[in-house]
Amino acid sequence: MVRFLRLLKNKYYSVRDWMFPRQRWLMKNIPNYWVDKDEVLRIAIFNCLVNFVERETPETYTDWTSDDKHKEAWRVIQKCYHYIIKARPELIETIEKTAHDWSQLCFADSEMWITKTQTAESEVLFAKLHEQETLLDNLDEKTMIDIVKVRGFLWV
Repeated sequence: MVRFLRLLKNKYYSVRDWMFPRQRWLMKNIPNYWVDKDEVLRIAIFNCLVNFVERETPETYTDWTSDDKHKEAWRVIQKCYHYIIKARPELIETIEKTAHDWSQLCFADSEMWITKTQTAESEVLFAKLHEQETLLDNLDEKTMIDIVKVRGFLWV
């Protein structure tokens, strides 16, 4: 009888977790359209850290000043969280503004079918845009590496 009840309980949890996934907060952030695997990794890693800081309130359950490892981990967590929430959106906004300015110089209409001739100003803007996108990629990569390094502290 105990084996039957345990089997029934396991089936219940299997069906429940299939129909109502436990990590719904993460699934809501992954787009329903095609994205490359590196983008899915970035979304998952960044959202895990944001969920940890905002929902699990680690500062109330963990003594982050107990030793040097915890102090350093908390510093890294806060730095990464600040980048994800504040610095990264500002950088993306700057990139979008630069891309808009560049497209206004390079394309004659909003549909981008008719191109204008390249000018020195458009080449400078394109170089600036490339530099900003490279900076974003490098900061994203560094932040993901830092999050993976402190993954052992992401629990309460």
